[in-house]
Amino acid sequence: MKRSSIIRIIRLVEKIQNNPYCNVIQLAKDLEVSERTIKRDICALRSEYEAPIQYDRFKKGYYFTRSWHFALPDLTEGEV
Repeated sequence: MKRSSIIRIIRLVEKIQNNPYCNVIQLAKDLEVSERTIKRDICALRSEYEAPIQYDRFKKGYYFTRSWHFALPDLTEGEV
């Protein structure tokens, strides 16, 4: 995973933790990326990092179902 992707995912996690029930449109605007990128990042959080992130269809946004912290992946010297 590229450094810029990791930084974006860290920022995404912080946004959702600090403001539960953010929607894709707001997250994309705040992080200055496409809605599709946000959706891919959320899928990556679930599958690669086992993040307990869910979508609440009534509040129309994402939230963490329990306390969770993003663990940085192992990076090569070149990636650092």
